[in-house]
Amino acid sequence: RVKDSKANHSYWTSISGINSETSSTAMGDSQVALSLHESTQMLFLFSDEWWSKGWSGSDVLKDMHDRKVLGPKGGISRFRVIDQAFHQEFSDACMITPLWIARAVGLTGPRNPLDTARDIHLETLDFLTALRRL
Repeated sequence: RVKDSKANHSYWTSISGINSETSSTAMGDSQVALSLHESTQMLFLFSDEWWSKGWSGSDVLKDMHDRKVLGPKGGISRFRVIDQAFHQEFSDACMITPLWIARAVGLTGPRNPLDTARDIHLETLDFLTALRRL
């Protein structure tokens, strides 16, 4: 899945024990399929903050999504970025903190956290609805 990738995946394959060229494992002679991607539909939601900083392998996941190798073949696995969202906005803390305080301390971005929460909700609901149709 990472063989034809243009993204730098060397860190992620090194910590998983998977050889990026051969897809073999670091478990000796036995060839064991370790890929979660072959059996599980997945939804990856990233804040714009983490996406723009390239954190948590977001570039690798987006590359896999764009090449249609994220998740099972023919599946519905997705990668999405929530526009202008900060990482903390995936928590309810931003919704219960007064907006003027949240913005002053950098807890939330330029959008209203209620709008960000709605986008997260809709992306998740859309994925789960599609999953139920499988």
